[in-house]
Amino acid sequence: MNKEEFRGWQEVLFFTYQQTFKSKAVKILTVIFVLAALLVVPIMAAISSNNAKDKKDDSATGNSGAGLIEKMYIFDETGRFADEVLDYYAGLEEFSETEFIKATDLKKTKERIKNSKDEMLSILLIISEKETYHLNFYYNKDGEIGIMDLEDVTDVVVDGFKEVVIASLNLNEDQKLLVSNRIQTATTVLSTEKTKVKDHKIYFEEYQYTFSLILVMTFTMVLSFCGEAVANSIITEKSSKIIELLMTSIKPMAIITGKVLGMLGVVLSQGILLVGCLAASSFLANSLFPAGMETGKLYPKQMTSMMDSIEIDTHMLWAKVLLILVIFILGFLIFGLLAGIAGATVSKLSDLAEGMKLYSLSLVICAYVGIFSVQFGTSGIQTWLLHVFSLIPIFSPFTLTVYLLLGKEAIWVGVLAVVLMIICLYLLLRFAADVYDYLIYYNGDPIKLNKLLKLSKARKGDKKHAE
Repeated sequence: MNKEEFRGWQEVLFFTYQQTFKSKAVKILTVIFVLAALLVVPIMAAISSNNAKDKKDDSATGNSGAGLIEKMYIFDETGRFADEVLDYYAGLEEFSETEFIKATDLKKTKERIKNSKDEMLSILLIISEKETYHLNFYYNKDGEIGIMDLEDVTDVVVDGFKEVVIASLNLNEDQKLLVSNRIQTATTVLSTEKTKVKDHKIYFEEYQYTFSLILVMTFTMVLSFCGEAVANSIITEKSSKIIELLMTSIKPMAIITGKVLGMLGVVLSQGILLVGCLAASSFLANSLFPAGMETGKLYPKQMTSMMDSIEIDTHMLWAKVLLILVIFILGFLIFGLLAGIAGATVSKLSDLAEGMKLYSLSLVICAYVGIFSVQFGTSGIQTWLLHVFSLIPIFSPFTLTVYLLLGKEAIWVGVLAVVLMIICLYLLLRFAADVYDYLIYYNGDPIKLNKLLKLSKARKGDKKHAE
């Protein structure tokens, strides 16, 4: 493999880039993405603005979640905060109509809330400490308190509890910044049917799971679409004899390299366009719905709560984003080359599905590995198997992108994965150089993988013999 084998790749790159954007399907898809990017922030800001107005109105009329609570029993297992918490909450405007009672018998209090008709609007708050503070809420399943009301209550209670804890420590302002214990909450329905709702901690993990799943599926769809486009382009040129004309001035390796880089350019251009549209969308939302935007920020309040739930690790975030971008590009190049080789093994468009079968299967396996890693990674479980998946080059884009954002993997693991992906890309280029000039002229039934490997071995032998 030498530089001469890649002669002419720039021409192929620009041609592929231009022709792809001229495609009607790409134009329609780009317009849809642009419209979605322009509208998403204003819509979220409008929702946040409306929610803020409703919450303000509810607070004024006493119809908010906190305003619905008639009684709140407080049982402090730590023995340190009951009186302070009770006094603090009693002074809050949100709980102006709520009676606070210090519970001494946990079992009897639970039974009272579960069975008494007079406790339909009552809540039991249990304060406990296991590595970090836990606030557990209990309420009657048949009462008038809904899950959305309870979320409103937990927000107020958690914020208040933080203030009580910090005040009890007699900290100065600098020391307060160092207080980092995270408060976890859980909600349990008291019912004779023993029915439970998911606790607040699971709710946060579901946000992480959804966010991570979107990343994995987005990358899978991009690779599927672009891989098929590369293969389809090669087959079209082979079947129409255009490839023979190209070969008079361009080397075979330049064709596949130019096509893959051209598609990468298309994806990156669309990504930059979408980022620009999101920025414009933020300025538009800030003008139309300022009440729904974070003060001094260019994103809506609703997005802030979502990001808090996802719990993205912000330590060295820009370095992680850059690393993720490099992993994405390398992954795209690896799969793009695989798609180009798969396309070259086919001579007719009617055989495209057969030729791309192995490529599609590889994508499905990688997607499942990504989903598998999400299910374990978002719950904080780290195993040697998942670390291995993160470092296998074809799996890295589906796993490490999630792990790095959520802080499940260190940056050095990402750097090591990039090195391994570069090595894999180099070996794949060597393999393509061995077989591609034969495949590009091939006409016949789709070539199977075992025959392709034998061909690569034979071509290497021929080169050594020629030397």
